[in-house]
Amino acid sequence: MRTLFVRDPTSPAAMLRLAFHDCQVDVIRTCKNPSSFLFFSFLFFSFLFLSFLFFARSTSVCLVCLWFCLSGLSVILSVWSLLVLSSWPFCCFENPNPNSNVCIQACDASILLDSGSDGTSELQSGSNGGIRRLNWIDNVKQRLEAACPGTVSCADIIALAARDAVALNGGPDIHLRLGRLDGFEASASEASSSLPPATISVSSMLDLFAEMGMDAAESVAILGAHTVGVAHCSNFANRLYPVRDPNMGLLFANTLRARCPRSFPSNAFAALDTTNLRFDSAYFRNVLNGRGLLTIDSEIGLDPRTVGIVQNFANNQPAFFDAFASAFQKMTSNLAPQGEVRLNCHSVNNNWCNPSIHPAINPQKDSISFCHLISSPTE
Repeated sequence: MRTLFVRDPTSPAAMLRLAFHDCQVDVIRTCKNPSSFLFFSFLFFSFLFLSFLFFARSTSVCLVCLWFCLSGLSVILSVWSLLVLSSWPFCCFENPNPNSNVCIQACDASILLDSGSDGTSELQSGSNGGIRRLNWIDNVKQRLEAACPGTVSCADIIALAARDAVALNGGPDIHLRLGRLDGFEASASEASSSLPPATISVSSMLDLFAEMGMDAAESVAILGAHTVGVAHCSNFANRLYPVRDPNMGLLFANTLRARCPRSFPSNAFAALDTTNLRFDSAYFRNVLNGRGLLTIDSEIGLDPRTVGIVQNFANNQPAFFDAFASAFQKMTSNLAPQGEVRLNCHSVNNNWCNPSIHPAINPQKDSISFCHLISSPTE
């Protein structure tokens, strides 16, 4: 990854955004409970057996004919139930909640799928506009498949690429456990409804990350990923027009207006941070100085629940790094309970009924035990 990041210094931000947008979307597929069909199949076969015992003693032609009719119906219904059962996705068989009829997928590389069961991909969502460098994931996947086939998932590659993006840009070295599985589903509508807008409130932001197990400090720290990268003008134009957001510094607003006039082109953007090619704590100092770009950037510097955390991170970069590493681990540990190791990151494997849940893939194993092509950030 080092060579790729040196070649394009803006790409680390792209890898971080890719990981966040993948892990934030929980694609939910409703599945009927297969146990009900198995139960009815059992009843039909039981009826078939008991009716045979009863009618076998009879010499009545009518009763024998009735037995054959009921037996045939029983067989037909049983075969039908098994056919319906076999058409369901594998994930429905091993849902961790036996009382649930949904399959939930999270950090599962669903963002890479070309199409889900509804015919859409997550990249078709407006919230995923500007997602790029997917070809890098493809290149890494091809090398891994050549070295250790069917071992490393696309979801793990995304997480590792984001990890390396942070470290190689001056951020903390983050220890990640692997074992993510690639999901079977993708949905543009789920992406649109799950990914937070730039105007998200502090309360909603804290609630969102609390669902991933993050406390307030970790929630603010994960926003510190805005220390790298850019944002399209459409994400902050509401703070410039028709009047300037009073929480935005005047000089900063004028600078942004020069980059994003009222009729800005769709590809116009501005840097999220004054040091947007380096992962550091400058983002928090900018927030305190009225230079937070997005609404949420500005609000965390004003809200009493978060302003103290922002001040601490602005003055204590190691504290920010520690909290970010912890938050990143929690975010990327939002694992899909079922899945496979895709051979091609953009489509599910053909043998869906036998997912490639490789025995070497274990969430409790360290990343260095997987494959020699997955390097640590310093290699």
